[in-house]
Amino acid sequence: HYNNKDSVLLTLAIIVYYLAYRLSTKNNLKYAILLGIAGGFFANMKIIGIPVWGFVVVCVLAEKIIRKKCDKKFIFNVIVASVTAIVSLYILTPAMWKDVVHYVKFGIEQAQDFRWCDYVLFNGQIVSKSLAGIPRKYLPFMIIFTTPVGILLLDLLGIVGTIVGIAKKKIDSKYLYAIYVSICALFPVGYVVIKAIPLYNSWRHFYFVYYIP
Repeated sequence: HYNNKDSVLLTLAIIVYYLAYRLSTKNNLKYAILLGIAGGFFANMKIIGIPVWGFVVVCVLAEKIIRKKCDKKFIFNVIVASVTAIVSLYILTPAMWKDVVHYVKFGIEQAQDFRWCDYVLFNGQIVSKSLAGIPRKYLPFMIIFTTPVGILLLDLLGIVGTIVGIAKKKIDSKYLYAIYVSICALFPVGYVVIKAIPLYNSWRHFYFVYYIP
């Protein structure tokens, strides 16, 4: 079973990160509005889009603060992006119109413990969520062993390049952007691993982290 929303979520993640980068470098109201609209679509597609989008904004702010370029105009644009994202999400999600709190609570509950058949094939064995639980290594294992080698090499090259750049004290937007993109991708993965949240059918629910390279 595959859901076409997972591929769309990946596309929206790429758009969100691109617009966040453009907002960071151009500090333009246009990109703030576009980032907000993209965030609304991103969160509407899956509830995990809300914390991930929020984390993106926090990282962009952190990047500006670190570089001492966080002026009033940028803060205003971030506020515009945030308000636009909330309004866009509300308009795009009729289920929120009656009870916003209930919708968010329901979405979080379903994301943490989705209804399914209980069994998953992992590493040559049938694993039961209710009996033994899904191993914490399930998600990172599936990501590493099903991702093309070329993509993994690009990941490694990007990590090494960023470390070398930071070591040479080149604290510019390029390296900081690479850091916050990686953090925003690893944040949800790390949360699932630590909390041992059960997943099923490989890692398709996390295709949105595939843009790391």
